[in-house]
Amino acid sequence: MLIPSSIPTIRITSPEGDEATVSLFGAHVLSWKTADGQEELYLSEHADFSRNKAIRGGIPICFPQFADHGPGNFHGFARTMMWHYVDDGKPSQARFRLSATEETLSLWPHLFQVELLVALTENQLSVMLQVTNTGQKDFEFTAALHSYFRISDIAHAKINNLSGTSYLDKIDSLTNQIETRQAITFSGACDRIYYDAPDTLYLHDQKRQLLIQSKNMPDTVLWNPGHEGSMKMADMPDEDYKFMVCVEAGQIKSAITLKPNETWAGYQIITAL
Repeated sequence: MLIPSSIPTIRITSPEGDEATVSLFGAHVLSWKTADGQEELYLSEHADFSRNKAIRGGIPICFPQFADHGPGNFHGFARTMMWHYVDDGKPSQARFRLSATEETLSLWPHLFQVELLVALTENQLSVMLQVTNTGQKDFEFTAALHSYFRISDIAHAKINNLSGTSYLDKIDSLTNQIETRQAITFSGACDRIYYDAPDTLYLHDQKRQLLIQSKNMPDTVLWNPGHEGSMKMADMPDEDYKFMVCVEAGQIKSAITLKPNETWAGYQIITAL
């Protein structure tokens, strides 16, 4: 997809030829291609780049809250703010920073600094979200890296390594259940939060496979809107539910409490196998 010039972006490359593109709007990873040219992230052709709402696809940042797990805006405000690029002088990584402003204080009354570090190595994308309390009082937050992965057909996609994990099913009457399947497949809309999930998952898509690892983000969200959900979204083509699935690393079940000058960091590391 052609990203409009109105959205300032930073492009990074690995020595092997992998490349990623990150928007300063939301510090949003829009694209990650391995050296063979394979795009691993889904970005909607109807994504809204007006800066009035979050961009549909890539890796949006949910902070200072995930979904409605808090009193503030749904998924927080970080994904709809302009971030600052911090040049580390390294072509294979990019650092972005968001700090408290009058606007953020009107939405969430805390002083903070958030950094996103995006780094490439051969066939691997690493994303680190780091939060620092720069104020004089404690604050709590939840967060997630809302990663959209490009797949060839949702009917053939499966997720491995969640068997035995408890989850909240946000479609099935908010019921708490235990995953019994060795391989999770998709036959309709899916919106689940897996609590205290394994830190290593596998996404299989016919002949392709991604290793999805997380660190210090114990919860995993699986999301696909299904056909009806896709049709209701103006920023996603009606049939595109077939070509994406979200596997999100999050700190959701238990909010993090940061004291003044304390820092928390969480990671998602994706490897194309």
